Amino acid sequence: MDGLFYSFGFSGTGFQVWPGVGEALAELVTDR
Repeated sequence: MDGLFYSFGFSGTGFQVWPGVGEALAELVTDR
């Protein structure tokens, strides 16, 4: 699907990296 962005699968130690992934995904979505 065009325009669909998602990020999942952060269990256990993945919770340590999700803030960085969220920031990168936000930049991708907003074309920054």
